[in-house]
Formats: sequence, structure tokens, C-alpha cells
Amino acid sequence: PINSSLFIVNKSEDFNYISRKLDPNIKTHQLATDFSHFSPVDYTLETSRSGGSCLSALMMLQTEGLNGIRYHLSELVCAVNKLATLFKKNNSTALIHEKTFGYVLMVRLYPPELDSSFLNKEIESVTDEVMQMIEKVNTYNKNFFSFDLKERMSQNDDFEYSFSGEFLQTKSGKNLSALKFYPTSPNFSESDVGHIYETIIKQKTIFDEQYE
Repeated sequence: PINSSLFIVNKSEDFNYISRKLDPNIKTHQLATDFSHFSPVDYTLETSRSGGSCLSALMMLQTEGLNGIRYHLSELVCAVNKLATLFKKNNSTALIHEKTFGYVLMVRLYPPELDSSFLNKEIESVTDEVMQMIEKVNTYNKNFFSFDLKERMSQNDDFEYSFSGEFLQTKSGKNLSALKFYPTSPNFSESDVGHIYETIIKQKTIFDEQYE
């Protein structure tokens, strides 16, 4: 009665029949395949999920009630809005989904030679020069994520976030990469916002010192 992420085949080679990796034209939505090699999404099994989340939601409804859930959601939204404000004020970071309301932030970092005002050109321009710069900034964001994953997150040191390789498509057809922040813990509050922002900026400063 509870859904499961378990999927069984007689031969491991049979996974190739349902793998999306065999078709280079198919992209894994919202996930960077470099960091999610064994994701069920790669095998078109999006609807196959663990029942843990369902049971957790049911337990929370029973213990916190609707108003309790509303309270936690409102706290998340308020805290993430404050985090968004900090990133928007920094000219080396930009939000690429400002019209989205909720508790998910898509943050694009810019190398030292650029600033956040370049985002408008990335979205609107169709010139070869800008398209080349989009690729450069995409690589910069991916490399920063890899750096922070290795130096901090993989050490189980503090908060985590993920990376989206193709979040937003521009008018030129190029896709923009971004860091994805999506706090869902009921323990996350506005007191954590400054720490998260300062940590990212600190890590970016360290990364920029070795950036070429």
C-alpha cells in the first residue's frame, strides 16, 4: 500500500532499455547529471518514490495540524525572502526566478570580471559573444558548486544546496545554470539566513582567488 523506489530487473543490462542517458537530446529536468548519476529520474521513474515523505506529511498533519503547517511554511517563505534580499543586494550574485513565490531560490554567481547586471544580457541577447559568456558563467557556477561540495558540504559541514545545469532558457536558446537553495526543515528560520549568505560569499571569495 506504500509506494517504493525499489525497481528490480533480472539483468542489469536491461536498465539500458529505459535509461534516458542513451539519448543526448533528452535532458534531466532540474538536475545536473554530473551530480546525480544514479537518480531514478534518469530512468523515467519519477513517480516511483519512497513512502517516507507521505508518512511524514501525515504525521505532521496529525501532530501540528493545518495551522502548524501554515506556520512552518510562512516561516520558510519569510526566511527565504530575506535570503533573496541579501543575494539581490550583492552585485556578484543574481536571482534568475524573481517572479516565483515560495521557498526556493535559484542563485547565479558571476566571476570577478562580471557582475549581476549581465543577467539581462544573458536573457535577452542573441549575439555570439554573449552566448560564449553564458557558457563561461555556467562553467563558473558548476565549478564553484564542485568546489563547495568537496571543501565543505561533503565534510558534513553545515547546510547544503544543489546545482541545476539548465534552469532557465534564454532567447538565444542557451540555458542558464544556477545554485538551488530549498530549505524545508521546520528548524530553518530567519536566524539562519545571514549565516548561509555569508558562508556562500566567503566560499566564493576563496574560490575566486584560484579562479582563472
